Amino acid sequence: MTTKLTDVKMSDFRVSEEGAQESPGCSLTRAVEDVGQHSYVQTEALKEKQETLSSLQVHLLHFMCTSLTRLVSVMHFDFALVISGININSIFYSYHIITALSKGSQWLVFQATLSDIETRGETAEQELRSKVRETLVLEGDMEQLQRQTKVLHGRYTSISKENTELQILICEEGDSARVALDGFNSYRYKMEVHRAAVLHAASHTEAYKELEEKRALIQNSRYEAIVKRLHCQLSRAQVVHRQMCEDIYHMERQLAELEKQQESSQDQRRKHNLTQSLPLRHNVGASHDTSSSRRQASLHVNPSAPADTHSVTSRSKHVTLQPPLSRRCPLFGQITCYTPSCVKKYSDESFVLTGCALISTTNSMKTLICDGLSFDSRCRKMSAGLFDSPFQMGRTNLYGPSIVSIV
Repeated sequence: MTTKLTDVKMSDFRVSEEGAQESPGCSLTRAVEDVGQHSYVQTEALKEKQETLSSLQVHLLHFMCTSLTRLVSVMHFDFALVISGININSIFYSYHIITALSKGSQWLVFQATLSDIETRGETAEQELRSKVRETLVLEGDMEQLQRQTKVLHGRYTSISKENTELQILICEEGDSARVALDGFNSYRYKMEVHRAAVLHAASHTEAYKELEEKRALIQNSRYEAIVKRLHCQLSRAQVVHRQMCEDIYHMERQLAELEKQQESSQDQRRKHNLTQSLPLRHNVGASHDTSSSRRQASLHVNPSAPADTHSVTSRSKHVTLQPPLSRRCPLFGQITCYTPSCVKKYSDESFVLTGCALISTTNSMKTLICDGLSFDSRCRKMSAGLFDSPFQMGRTNLYGPSIVSIV
């Protein structure tokens, strides 16, 4: 048993290449050592118990021998006394009984201790056998783990060899790639030098010089065309600016005239109010004045009137007329002109405006500087001239000098 334990102690795991040892192997070796020590202690205790048992058996045999010799001597003494005629049985009878009882009790005690020692020895032997079985099982596990460690160590060595081979291949490929890159860089540098030399040689030829001159001429012509276009746009903008200034001046003059007309209309309204306060004898003269005021009402507009009516004043009375220039256009809705003085042509189907006109469609009202603005409800056509503010015609926004015809 001790040889097996020493073999187990000597069969520890070898340290790997990195210097590490398997933890399961260490735990198993420690368990085996603990079991071996425990079994060794139990064997030593069993040996001591066996020695004590053998000594007790020897003492028991010696005691039995001495007791037998004493009994034989007593029997001889009794026989001698009987022969001699002296009856001393009554004397030693009690002594023999006492000695026999003491010897019997000692014999029972010895037998009890002997049986106890035997039972303890048997239990110790059973425990020792179980521990031996456990040690054998652990030895088998240790052998299996050693085989597994050997297999793993072989795999590790093979993998390490493959890794070293791959590293060597990687280094070789890197060296070859560096060599190829150096060759490519040198070739590219040579090609760049050759290209520069070819371009330098070609730049001194006549064809190249002619090509450069043509390119310069084309570029100059492009620049000149751009400058001309910009000059044209500038001149157009200046013309538009002049026209806008003239139109603004005309509009200011027309505004002054309209203010004067408004003042005159207010004076006429005051006079009309005064005439209404006069007696009835003046009604005949007032009727003649209303006819003349109606003729003048076609040329004056009250700006404070609503969007869909005209208020015309005369010397006799105040007259409210429907706007005469209102047409329904399928394309633009209801088109109405509030400045009859700007009407150039007028018919049942169309009208043409000029000057500064205040017109409105269904959703907007704009003041327009019109030069030939015409609305034709029959042909669904609208042509416009000059606008001072953005004006929407259907889906088209008009602003500035523009001539639009929508059919």
